[in-house]
Amino acid sequence: MYKFLEHVSDQLVEVEAKDVEELFEDSAKAFFDTLVDINKVEPKDEFEIELTANNVQDLLYRFLNELLYLFDTKKAVFSKFKAEFDEENTRIDVKMWGEYFDPKKHEPKYEIKAVTLHNFEVKHNGCWKARFLFDL
Repeated sequence: MYKFLEHVSDQLVEVEAKDVEELFEDSAKAFFDTLVDINKVEPKDEFEIELTANNVQDLLYRFLNELLYLFDTKKAVFSKFKAEFDEENTRIDVKMWGEYFDPKKHEPKYEIKAVTLHNFEVKHNGCWKARFLFDL
């Protein structure tokens, strides 16, 4: 589950999930829901991302930046995600389904310029929580 929090000029997001897979899947949904009306994105094409990092927080930051890269370079938007991790939660393989961006169909909302490290955090205390800020 994700929600958008009040912020002066950017998009602050909070995600709460039962497991690390759901944390990444919901974070990706929040990312694309910031860009477009995610309900209008059909899962037509499949993409896959594999990433590694030292810990879950760094991995989430890299993942969100990879989504921004895919949107900026390929104009791809996604609405369905399936994340799988290694035992240490330092390697992720994400399958994503979506389509190529069409401004008439997907109703653009905001342009994300960057995923910032300001207020970026991931916590695990019974459930997974993340908070991050998109520079609009």
